[in-house]
Amino acid sequence: MKPLPQPRTSLQPGVMAVTIGCQFPENNGNVVRLVRRHVNTPEWDFKSTPSWWCESNRPMKWRWPAGLEVIATSGPIPDAKLFPIEGQKPSAQETLTGIPRSLLLRTPEAADA
Repeated sequence: MKPLPQPRTSLQPGVMAVTIGCQFPENNGNVVRLVRRHVNTPEWDFKSTPSWWCESNRPMKWRWPAGLEVIATSGPIPDAKLFPIEGQKPSAQETLTGIPRSLLLRTPEAADA
């Protein structure tokens, strides 16, 4: 088994980041939490590009090699497409997904709560 490509040292599991320069413009600006290093599969194959399995508070889009588009709130993102958010400290305000409440998108339903 080949070793995984090395990611930037500023990225590690639990870090929050913003997505930038994505293939699909609607994926840009998502706040994500890095869960673990991504291990390539036939569907999610980034070749030698270091990537992370990430979770987001809103859906993201991917296109598999066979052309199928996938929309989900978790999936792999290349290291180079992640901009870490500085000064992160875990707090009691973190949600179950690990995304601080201050970074979550406001929805009309949430505003009424």
